[in-house]
Amino acid sequence: MLASIGFLSTSTGWVERSSGEQHRRPNSFLGAEKANHRSSTRRYQILSLLAYNALRVLFAGASPPAVQPSERERRGSGLPKTIWTLHLFSGASAETGGFLRRGEPRLAHGKRRNKPHRMPVMTATNRPEIPQPSSVLKSPKANCIILVVDDDEAMRLLVRTALESDGYAFLEAKNGREALQLFKRHTPDLVLMDAALPMMDGFEACAKINQLPGGTDTPVIMVTSLNDDPSVEKAFAAGAVDFLTKPLHWAVTRHRVRRILAAARTEKELRRLAYHDTLTGLPNRLLLLDRAGIAISRSDRTGRLLAVMFVDVDGFKTINDSFGHEAGDSLLCTLADYLSGSIRKNDTVSRVGGDEFLVLLEDLGSPQDVRRIAEKILGHIRRISDVAFAKRTVTASVGIALFPHDANDIGSLIKLADAAMYRAKQSGGDAYRFCGSAKTHGS
Repeated sequence: MLASIGFLSTSTGWVERSSGEQHRRPNSFLGAEKANHRSSTRRYQILSLLAYNALRVLFAGASPPAVQPSERERRGSGLPKTIWTLHLFSGASAETGGFLRRGEPRLAHGKRRNKPHRMPVMTATNRPEIPQPSSVLKSPKANCIILVVDDDEAMRLLVRTALESDGYAFLEAKNGREALQLFKRHTPDLVLMDAALPMMDGFEACAKINQLPGGTDTPVIMVTSLNDDPSVEKAFAAGAVDFLTKPLHWAVTRHRVRRILAAARTEKELRRLAYHDTLTGLPNRLLLLDRAGIAISRSDRTGRLLAVMFVDVDGFKTINDSFGHEAGDSLLCTLADYLSGSIRKNDTVSRVGGDEFLVLLEDLGSPQDVRRIAEKILGHIRRISDVAFAKRTVTASVGIALFPHDANDIGSLIKLADAAMYRAKQSGGDAYRFCGSAKTHGS
């Protein structure tokens, strides 16, 4: 590896000669290269930063404290000092060699012509600035957000350079704890995770991401210089969907990222179609039953009430016959919006068929709380007449069943709420009814 560093310093002209002598190129040569300066600046920064990291690890004992590997971060990773140092050194040197071999053929060409390329030396004070997440996410080109987690700044810069042409936005974290914080705040579409990280390693961070809301829907790719069988098994056991080893083949990495993102989008769309109503976008009966099971268990533990409301539009067939099915569909979508706006964030509105909707209300203190929500829903539905159907007033009938007062399972609660809804409809509609003895008329 020392030979490799020596090759970098002599063949690329990164390091100044001991006497401080500067190589000066003719003005004509500088003018010829001016057009290519912008496209090559990022490449030079990457190569310099890789070499800086390799030298930082080799000479950590003699370098200023600001550029030494953090002993606190090393201890936080749980890795022995030798393994920690070898990991840093392996990652930086492997990426340097791989990038030179695949991405910089001009270096070898320049050497043969005895015209070494001069690159600026990367130090702790002149490293390229990485845009902050708040500014990166505002990019109009961004179609997906990728969270890059690596303790090596050069590796994060390499990943961004290789993938940014596809229009992705990037978030960056240097340890597992930062990755979890960014994930909670932004919920990225893909995570590229190094394994050996300070504070919290990539395996633990991957497992914790899968426990967060939306975590199971976000693919995690482990990108690391650890390529032994136990590490691979540990990565997939933690929830990773793929495993890439350094040095990375960037063309393969780009296609792998595209394929995994496309598969994730397809899976998310299939899940949406399976669990949501295609007309209104509301959860369907299958998703409602799943949420209801969890809600009943939670209500049983806390002792709070849970309510199921069965909502049915009064005279919907007449509306369909008078204004057409397209107008009927428009009414159902409007009703879905009004119902969603009448409930709290942790409640659920579901379309279960035709003009029938189910509302699942959690964490209620008393039946009076349900009455207030039912009156609010009926009032919102009456306002639909101001929007369409030639000022025709739209009304609905609502039936209500409570857990644990009326039944202990969701199937029985739905049946009781359905029966109560028909009693409200028989009374003339535009009303709500409780099942059992706790019943009251609406306006």
